[in-house]
Amino acid sequence: MSYKYELNKHFKQLQVSLLNVQKLFALSDNSIHKARNELKTAIIEDVDCVIKSFKVPNLFNQFIYAYIRDSKAKKSYHYALKIQD
Repeated sequence: MSYKYELNKHFKQLQVSLLNVQKLFALSDNSIHKARNELKTAIIEDVDCVIKSFKVPNLFNQFIYAYIRDSKAKKSYHYALKIQD
C-alpha cells in the first residue's frame, strides 16, 4: 500500500522513523486518550511526539476520503499548524 504524506520541514531528519509510525504506535504503551480515536506519546530520535490513530471509516467513507475529501489526518495536521501559529 502506498501512502501520501506531508512532512514538516523542521522534522526532515525524522523521515525514516516517521515512515514506520504505525509500528511505533503499536509498540507504545503511553496512551493519553482512547475513545473513537487514540492518542499515544512516543519519543522518536529524542523528540517527544504525540501520535494519533483514527478509527477506520466504513467502506463508503473510505472512498470519500480517498477521492473526494481531504483525509482526517491531513485536516488534523493543518489545524495543528494553524493553532501553532
